[in-house]
Amino acid sequence: MAARTNMSVEERMAIAIQMLDEGRQYGEATTLAAHYGISRQMTYYLADKAEAVLLKGLLPTNGAAALDGFIAVTSARLKRAVTLLDMLGVSERDTVLALEEMLDTRRSPAYVVQVRHEAEALAALRNAEMKLHLSGLLAADEIFLHEQPILGVVHPASLYLVSLNLSVQRDGVSWGCQFLEGDMAAGITSDAGSGLAAGAALAQVGCHAGDWFHPLLQAALAGAQYERQAYAALTEQYEREEKLRQTDTPKRWENHWRKYQKACAAADLAIQRYDQWHILRLELRAAAAQFDWVSGQVRTPVQVQSELSRLTTAFALWAKGTQAQNLVRLLSGQTQALTTILPFIQQALQPLQTAWGEQATRVVCRLWQALQEWAFPFWQPAQRQLLEQAITESLAWASEHLAQHLPTLQHLVAAILAQWPRTSSAIECLNSLLRPYLNARKHVSQGFLELFRFFHNTHRFVRGKRIGSTPLELAGGPQIADPLAFLGLGQKS
Repeated sequence: MAARTNMSVEERMAIAIQMLDEGRQYGEATTLAAHYGISRQMTYYLADKAEAVLLKGLLPTNGAAALDGFIAVTSARLKRAVTLLDMLGVSERDTVLALEEMLDTRRSPAYVVQVRHEAEALAALRNAEMKLHLSGLLAADEIFLHEQPILGVVHPASLYLVSLNLSVQRDGVSWGCQFLEGDMAAGITSDAGSGLAAGAALAQVGCHAGDWFHPLLQAALAGAQYERQAYAALTEQYEREEKLRQTDTPKRWENHWRKYQKACAAADLAIQRYDQWHILRLELRAAAAQFDWVSGQVRTPVQVQSELSRLTTAFALWAKGTQAQNLVRLLSGQTQALTTILPFIQQALQPLQTAWGEQATRVVCRLWQALQEWAFPFWQPAQRQLLEQAITESLAWASEHLAQHLPTLQHLVAAILAQWPRTSSAIECLNSLLRPYLNARKHVSQGFLELFRFFHNTHRFVRGKRIGSTPLELAGGPQIADPLAFLGLGQKS
């Protein structure tokens, strides 16, 4: 008798459980077969199937587990292993040792070098083939290996690495050639590097936006330094005051009194410097906003440049030390670059204004800006009140006029702003990913950089908001199931 095709899972489980019972009576298989209308062979088959599933499912997951089957050491698997070890910074001779230990295969250092050169050439070819249409700004910066610059450009929205080139210099000509060779989309954003600025000018990049991260960081670092100095000055004042109390001779008291007065003056100056710097720092952060807190309109470059000019003069009055002086120099040289992006944001929002209305777009932009700034914990009470008012009024208007369409318009505004970032943090992120690989090497070649770029663009994010996707996919490219096979090294097995 064959197995019934309409047998439920519960019936199969009941048969398997009774057959796996070591205390089952003789003839149990015949009884079960007659009861369920199946053959005796089917009862044994179900028992064996259930036992296999249980053994596999109950294997320990927190320790070493034996693998099923054998690994076939093919030419493709060897090439894939050598390429991956090259990415990890393993030397040629150490790669030979790893292959012998892990795959029981002996290869010469010359073989390793040959496979590496082949993989790096294939990576350069694949990178050249992947021509994508990237929207918005790209972020550019350089990283160094033993004083040799490596010029990188990345698409912030997807973290797609557009180019990564080993260079002799980081001057305007080097950057200009890099910008001309690649598709710079709408423009670039970068820090205050003079070579980057000169290269953007030579390549006639449409928009070269300044980086707000560095001036805000410099202001915060200087503020933290001034706070430490103020506490140190107060400590000195209290110590002088205690010595005055303990002095019992007129001459010593007079000496300590002079030092106490000097400590009081130093403490007052240090506290005043910190207080003024803290206020200016908050005004600088408010000036970095794309949208006006009250109206929701895109701020005009003239308005922001006027504020930055005033703040630069005010910072200069209280600047003391390297961090503060760096901020003053940065603001003096980057005032125009920090506002370059504003007209482009206004232009990018025009389709939304046409489709949804100007007022609706301004309300959502105001709400977006207020929610972004709300997370910053150091605002003054008056500034915090303005943010609360912006959030309350925007939500009230949106609930009346947009209702369930508010999330849609919020998503569209956020998508546009993601294409026009205020900072070059994306390329700094890529530099932090590349640095560990560079530290493991005494020297680096353009071939390795091409290989790193290929691996980064085709491997999936394992955490964060981009989890499960690759930079290539997010930038509009194809899905790559097996990057090493796509590279041209063959399937693993």
